[in-house]
Amino acid sequence: MDALIGKSRSDGDLQALIVERSDLSLVAISKLLPMISDELARRLRGISVSVDESAVEKHLTEWALERQKNAERTDAYIDGISKGDLNPNDIIYELVTGKRLFDAAAVLGSVLDIDRNYIFNLLTSGKIHSALLLLRSADLSWKVADAFIKLRIAKAGLYGYETPPERNDYTEIDIAAAQRVVRFLKVRRVAKAS
Repeated sequence: MDALIGKSRSDGDLQALIVERSDLSLVAISKLLPMISDELARRLRGISVSVDESAVEKHLTEWALERQKNAERTDAYIDGISKGDLNPNDIIYELVTGKRLFDAAAVLGSVLDIDRNYIFNLLTSGKIHSALLLLRSADLSWKVADAFIKLRIAKAGLYGYETPPERNDYTEIDIAAAQRVVRFLKVRRVAKAS
C-alpha cells in the first residue's frame, strides 16, 4: 500500500482508485489525505474503517510496558549521572540517537535542574538555537547537538529550505553565557509560578 500511495503522488487517477479500495487502513488514509483533492478527501472521509480493537489493545499494552521500561532506565540514568558514575554526553547521545527525545529531555532537565516537560517543549517546539543553547549550557558535545538536530529535522521536517546549524554555530556559543541564560530561565519560571 505504501508503494501504491507513493506512486500516486502526482497521479490523480491512481489516487481516485486508491480511495475506492475497501482495504484502506487508518495509516493509509492518513498518508493519502495530504496529497489528494478536496473531492477525494470528502469521499475518503465518508469511508468507515473497521478497527480490530484486540490488536489496538495489544499494541497499547506493549507500548505502555516499553514506556515503563524506558522511564525506569531514564531514572537509573539520572541517578547514575547525579552520582557521577555516568557521563551526560554518552547518555543523552544514546537517548537522542534512539529517538527517545522525551527521555533525553528528562536527563537534560535533571542536569540543568529544570522541569523535564519545560525542557521537552523547548527542545521540540522552541527555536532550534534555543535548544542548542540548552545543550551547550550542559556542556554537551557537538556530537550530541548534531544528533539532536538530525532527529529534530527528521521528526518535524525542519530546515527544508534553510541550512541547519553547524558545528561552528554550536561551538561559538559561550558555555558560561549559555549557563547564565539557563539561570535566568529558572528565575523567570520561579517568578512566573509565584
